Amino acid sequence: MFALIWTIFIALVVWLMLVRPQRRRVMAHAAMVRAVEVGHQVITAGGLHGRVQALDDDTVSLEIAPGVVVRVDRRAIARDLDLIPHVSADDDVAAEDGE
Repeated sequence: MFALIWTIFIALVVWLMLVRPQRRRVMAHAAMVRAVEVGHQVITAGGLHGRVQALDDDTVSLEIAPGVVVRVDRRAIARDLDLIPHVSADDDVAAEDGE
C-alpha cells in the first residue's frame, strides 16, 4: 500500500513540476503567435529579425532587410518585440544606480 501511495505522490510532483509549466509555456507561445499582426517586429526561432509584411494561416512573410522578404512558419516566431514592454535607456541607468 505504501508503494502505491509513494508512486502517486511522485507522479503528482512530476506533473506539478514538469508538465504543468510546459503547458503554460506552450499556451503562452500560441497566444503570442495569434497576436502577431502586420507591421510587428519579430524574432524567429532561428534568430532572424524582421518586420511582418503579410500573414497567412500557417506562414508569415518577414522583411529581414530592405527588399528582402522571407516566408517562415508561424510557429517559428519566438518573440514579438512589439508585445514586449520596452524599457528606455534612462530607466536602465536609474536601475543600475539604485534610484
